[in-house]
Amino acid sequence: MNKISKLFAFITAVFLVMSLTGCFFNLTEPAQTPEQTPEQTPVDWIDIADATQLSALFSGTDLLKNGRLVADITLASGSYTISSGKTRILDLNGHTISRSSATTSAFYVEGAFTIKDSSANKSGLFVDSDGSYPIKVKASGTLTVEGGTIQSRKVTSPIWSYGNVIIKEGTTIKSVGSHAIDMDDGSLKIDGGVINCTGNNCEAVELSGGASATITGGTISATEGEGAAAVDKGTAFYITSGTASITGGTFIGKTGIYLASTNVNANNKITKISGVTVEASEKCIYNFGPINEISGGTFTATGYDANVTVYALYNATYGSISNISGGNFTAILNVSGTAYGLFNNNDAAGCIHTTGGRFLAQGSGILKNKSSAAALTSGVNASATFNPAVTAY
Repeated sequence: MNKISKLFAFITAVFLVMSLTGCFFNLTEPAQTPEQTPEQTPVDWIDIADATQLSALFSGTDLLKNGRLVADITLASGSYTISSGKTRILDLNGHTISRSSATTSAFYVEGAFTIKDSSANKSGLFVDSDGSYPIKVKASGTLTVEGGTIQSRKVTSPIWSYGNVIIKEGTTIKSVGSHAIDMDDGSLKIDGGVINCTGNNCEAVELSGGASATITGGTISATEGEGAAAVDKGTAFYITSGTASITGGTFIGKTGIYLASTNVNANNKITKISGVTVEASEKCIYNFGPINEISGGTFTATGYDANVTVYALYNATYGSISNISGGNFTAILNVSGTAYGLFNNNDAAGCIHTTGGRFLAQGSGILKNKSSAAALTSGVNASATFNPAVTAY
C-alpha cells in the first residue's frame, strides 16, 4: 500500500471514530424542556389594596398566585376558596384584614394556602367577625402560617381543620372563649409561635376525630389577661381523640397537657414527651390514656388559690405511662391545700414504670398511689421504689 493510500485510510478511520463518539455529529436528541402553560407559570407578587384585588388573588385558573397587602382592608362578608391543586400565598405585610359581619368562614382551604408577614415587627393581622370560623381547612387542604396574627372575636376557632396545618415562628393564633386551633382530623405541626385562648374552660389546641400532632416548639396557653395579671382558665393542649409527639414548646394553663381515655378512642396516645416546659395552676399532665415515654422536661404546678390540690403529674383511671426516664416534676402551694409530684389513680399493676425523673412536692405529698404499691414499678423491681430515689423539699 503506497503512502497516499495509507494516509487516506488513517483519515477515514479517525473520521469514523469521531463521528461515532459525537465529536462531529450529535447522534442523540437534545433533552427537551417542557413548556409551561400560562396556568403553571408563577406570577409576580400582586399588590392588594382593597377587597376586589383580594378576590382576584383567589380567582382564576392559575396554579400559583402571590399577593401582598399594601393597605388595611375591611370586608363586609363573603368568603374565598383555595381550590384543590392550587397554591395561594398571602403576605399580610404589616396590614390588617377584618370582616365586620359574616356567618361563614373567610377562607376555605382545599389546596395549599400560606399566610406570612414580611413586616419587621410581624404586626399583620386577620381578625374575623363574631359567629364565624376565620379559616376552615378541608381534608385535601394544607394551611401554613409563617407570620402575623389570626384572631377570632368571639367563641369561634380561628383555625378549624380536617386537613393539614403548619404553624411556624412569628405566628400568633388567638381566640376568645373557644379553641385557638380545632383539629377535627388531619395533622398539625407546631414549630413555633404563640397559640392562645382566653375564657373559662377553653382549650388552646384540641385534637379530635383521630387527628395527629407533632409539637417541637412554640407557646400554647389558656389564660385570661397578660403578664402578672394572667389567670389560668383552661387547658393548653387537649387530646379528645388523637395522637401526639411533643418534643418541645411551653404549655401554660389550668391544665397543661390533657390526654383523654382510650375509651373515647382506642388509638389515643402520646408517643413521647421531652424538652417541654409546662406551667399549670392545677395539673401539668392529666393522663387518662397511654403515654409511651416521658424522657425530660420541666413540669411545675403552682396553686394560687386557698385549699386547692395541685399535681405535677396526675395519672387518672385507665392512664398508663410505659416509661418515665427523665424530667423534673414539681408541685408548689402559694396559699394552702395539697401538692403532689405524682398522683396515681389507676390501681392496675405496672401502670407506671420509671427509670428516672425527679418528683418534688411542697409538704408530704410527693407520691400518692391509689391502692397498691404494685401499680408503680421501677426498672429495678416491681414495687413503689423509684430509681433514682424520690427527693422532697
